Amino acid sequence: YAVEFIGTIVANKTKDIILKDIMEHNIIIDNCLMRNENEDETPISCIIINKENGSRTILHCNRGNCLFIF
Repeated sequence: YAVEFIGTIVANKTKDIILKDIMEHNIIIDNCLMRNENEDETPISCIIINKENGSRTILHCNRGNCLFIF
């Protein structure tokens, strides 16, 4: 099976770490939005899953980046 990340990656200090991890896990990023603004930060989301009942909580931080629209 193939895994694809669709989101935004910003050219800043975390970009190389993110891309290295993505490449090591053979994740497709052909449809990612790559932004070159060094002053922005890469948005991040974290999904917390409750094993007891399956509910999900999504935490998202998008410090000033535009929405990913396709």
